[in-house]
Amino acid sequence: MKILYQIRILLLVVLSASFIPFAAYAATQAGTGNQHRIINPETRHDASFAIVVDRETYEAAPEGLSLYRQALEMFDLFNVYTVIGDWDRPDPIRDIIRQLAADDDRLEGFVLVGDIPIPMIRDAQHLTSSFKMDQDRFALHRSSVPSDRFYDDFDLKFEYIGPDENDPLKHYYSLTPDSPQFLSMDLYSGRILPPASGEEGRELVNSYLIRVAALKENPPMLQHALFTTGHGYHSESLVSWEGEITTLREHFPQLFVPGGSLTNFYHFKGDDLKEQVLRELQRPRLDLAVFHAHGTPDRQLLVGAGRQRTVNAQVDAIQIFLRNRLRAADRRGESFDEVKQQYNEQFGIDPSWFDGAFDEEVKRADSLHSASQDIHIADIEHLELKPWFVMFDQCFNGAFTHRPYIAGSYVFGPGNVVAALAHSVSVLQDTDANQFLGLLSAGMRTGRLAYFKNHLETHIIGDPTFRYGLLPVEAERGSIEPVQDVNTLIREHKNDPSVWRPLLSDPDPNFRALAVEMMTRIHGEQFADDLIHIYGSDPAFIVRLQAFKSIARFHTGHIHQILPQTVNDPYEYIRRASIGLMGDIGRDDYMEMIATALVNDHSRRVRFKARTAIQKVNAPVAADACMVVLAEQQQDVTDDSPMSLTLRNFERTANQLQDEMIPAILDRDLTLNDRRRHIRSFRLYRYQQVVEPLLELIARDDDEQELRVLATEALGWFLFSYQRDEIISELSRIREQSAGNEELHAELTRTLNRLTHRPNHPFTL
Repeated sequence: MKILYQIRILLLVVLSASFIPFAAYAATQAGTGNQHRIINPETRHDASFAIVVDRETYEAAPEGLSLYRQALEMFDLFNVYTVIGDWDRPDPIRDIIRQLAADDDRLEGFVLVGDIPIPMIRDAQHLTSSFKMDQDRFALHRSSVPSDRFYDDFDLKFEYIGPDENDPLKHYYSLTPDSPQFLSMDLYSGRILPPASGEEGRELVNSYLIRVAALKENPPMLQHALFTTGHGYHSESLVSWEGEITTLREHFPQLFVPGGSLTNFYHFKGDDLKEQVLRELQRPRLDLAVFHAHGTPDRQLLVGAGRQRTVNAQVDAIQIFLRNRLRAADRRGESFDEVKQQYNEQFGIDPSWFDGAFDEEVKRADSLHSASQDIHIADIEHLELKPWFVMFDQCFNGAFTHRPYIAGSYVFGPGNVVAALAHSVSVLQDTDANQFLGLLSAGMRTGRLAYFKNHLETHIIGDPTFRYGLLPVEAERGSIEPVQDVNTLIREHKNDPSVWRPLLSDPDPNFRALAVEMMTRIHGEQFADDLIHIYGSDPAFIVRLQAFKSIARFHTGHIHQILPQTVNDPYEYIRRASIGLMGDIGRDDYMEMIATALVNDHSRRVRFKARTAIQKVNAPVAADACMVVLAEQQQDVTDDSPMSLTLRNFERTANQLQDEMIPAILDRDLTLNDRRRHIRSFRLYRYQQVVEPLLELIARDDDEQELRVLATEALGWFLFSYQRDEIISELSRIREQSAGNEELHAELTRTLNRLTHRPNHPFTL
């Protein structure tokens, strides 16, 4: 409070001078509904930042905005642009930001404050980590991705579709076929969007900005952290969880020595996990909280059904699940009878187990049961939560199209939280979510953390310039002199290999991993030999993972050189990612390595990945490959063993693929729905055997247009396939002959752009 008082006194004069009514200087563009004014910086610092705010918020929160701007100038040493406007769609805002960046090469980021239009992106699901919803079957607002990559990635190209019928902030865009089909953000960004609307929301913005400004002079150090893993995140694999614990020692060594602390909750730690987590969130000196769990816009799902100790308790848990499933069917307009029949046929569940789903007393009891397991907005919105930054590795917690939403309730609540990393739609979990997280201890801004995430759905809610104070060991870093800090390092030296190469040998694995990323960005494929050396020699899990991930971006032979090593790495996630990549590449010489992992790896998740991968490579001989490994190791397979069941499943999949799925691609006698369903499935089940029939279908001028387009889109997911060059050649030939077919030609262009450039993220296909 003392710092806040000093800042407010110091800036009182500035506040009265800098606030000017919007009407006094609006740049009028008659009839466009897009008026704006830019207040230029008056400082001469080495870095710049932009605040973009709607007029009503600007006029309702003058104190907070002025204090925030001045704190950015005084303590973060930014030249600050303030852009105030009335906008009826996102395009003019994007143009303003791009122009600022063109005029000022020191601009490193921006924040969108208040009711800034929300781009809803379509035809770009490959730029998300997991969001895969049929755009034809589901409504626009459900099948589009709210994303500020529209604003911060200048190379992407969009076609405007139109505004949302019910929400004037939402605007729909299609990623055009000729756009880059991968993300490469030019700036980092954040959204200061409160969980309430109207006057109440603008008051929250004002008080929030005052609180953020007060923190700028003496940012807290990161010495105490909470990590929480909810049910289903690691598929209940303690081996996966163990790997994260090891990497946390590399990310945050200060948490493991006196003066620091790490609280790490796993979902089955106790029936009172929710209460434990809420208590911990209110513990003094908690600096960081990270949640790995499932989620919704208004809930963090922690416990799930739990481990029931009696038969009756197990029955109750199943019935609660089934009743919730029927309620979900009601919301989606699904047939109740079909849902009940599905569970009866698959699990033998009597339809009576769904009884009471819509009885008010039963609904209330089920709701209370759910409330005891999960964190709801009502649980946290009035609590003084202590962490300064929260990472929500959870689906939909950052869905800022909803009011309220979980991340917004954390950030704009009465506690300390000033920034959160969260996702606007579903997110693929357990995929190196902690990448570069340790650099927060070195003062890296939260906006930079999101900048490296490279997904359409990932956003900073709150202040993207927030950074922790330097720990003593970081403040004395001689290896990065004369660079001031990691933010300056990235901004001013991003293209200078003479700065980054020495950091490949830095004592801190966080800086070594960052150097791997930056050197890869500078040199591309020419750095591949160095990456192989780094992978083979670095003792840190997080550095080896970064090297492996970097190699996987290239369409070169280097990935084949490194996979025999990575598949045996001590880090479970690297082994799992290796197996997945082998399946997507699909070379027959990977069969033995995949089969060996399936038989021998002690991680259940690696074995599960291997079961899928080996079928992608060659489903008909998957069982034979496993039998060879089993025979070499003299392992017997009894009829009732898990391996026997796996082998029978392989046979069933091979038969289904040969007798049903592949014939369906070309069978004109099947219904359109049946053929469509099978073709769409190949986006996920990328069997190498389907490439040839998909190409044959696309080349058929006399077949269904919709199916040819769907088949083209499906092949866009085969960008790691050993048949990639053949696919590109054939699709290019077909495109030359399809100039008059606009829809097919556009999809061929989109798919070819995907296949000929690097993957957006190598491990989240």
